[in-house]
Amino acid sequence: MQCNQIFQTVFKMNFSIRWFGFWIVPLFVLSTQVKSQSVSNKAWFPLTGTVVLQQGIWSTLNNPAGLAGAEAFGAGVFYKNRWLLRELATTGFGMVLPAKDFAVLGLGYQQTGYTAFKRQQTGISVARRFGSSVSAGLRFEMLALHIDEDYGNANVFTMTAGIQIKLTSQLRWGMSVFNPSQPKINDALNERLYATYKTGISFIPGEHAEWNIQVTKTGNTKELVTAAINYHISKRIGFTAGVSGGAEPVFMGFSFNSSRFEIATVTSYHELMGFSPQLTLIWNKK
Repeated sequence: MQCNQIFQTVFKMNFSIRWFGFWIVPLFVLSTQVKSQSVSNKAWFPLTGTVVLQQGIWSTLNNPAGLAGAEAFGAGVFYKNRWLLRELATTGFGMVLPAKDFAVLGLGYQQTGYTAFKRQQTGISVARRFGSSVSAGLRFEMLALHIDEDYGNANVFTMTAGIQIKLTSQLRWGMSVFNPSQPKINDALNERLYATYKTGISFIPGEHAEWNIQVTKTGNTKELVTAAINYHISKRIGFTAGVSGGAEPVFMGFSFNSSRFEIATVTSYHELMGFSPQLTLIWNKK
């Protein structure tokens, strides 16, 4: 039995390494040799990848500092079906509105679950640039939990703080802290909602690619590492791929953008649970 467990662990590690080498290594070679379009329209997804480094509308659900560069109103919706189970599906939307030269405002909402268990999260964000290299943001959030039977409902007010810094022309760093106060969600059982810390760094080897790595820490759990590449194939088509130590070991996706619309899809894969497809649609006012 012990030998079987060891074999399965090694196989999973080898699977991720083979997948990483097959897709990512050739892209790294291309990214250091080919000059192409800007990566400003790279594919970002609200629930997958190196989210602490995101910039744009899905920062309403992740690192609020990523909203600071928005120049026009935008709105987006998404749907994720984790492991193709309707009961674990997540839906949501985000909106961003620049407030002249003062700051950028954002609204984000997401819901996971169904009638027996449901988690809803709503947040209002404000972000601002400080000079040409530093962006910071805050998000004030309400988290609502519903569980049938004798558990009932719980509502928690919390916040997320984030920062992104352009270190050099090729390096960017980001960090966010969700729920630093760790409030109780059940006084009788002394249950708390734990804080989540995320930090990551981005390396831009050329005009068309971006390499990211992120570390996530929640409560007493082990740190999770995610590595990904965003690659701009052409002016309108983007590609993302990566590996993670969490519940989505490998993922890959594409995006297509026109002058005002962007549609993107990404799918992650777990050897035991299967696929988790995600679809996003964004509209930007130019």
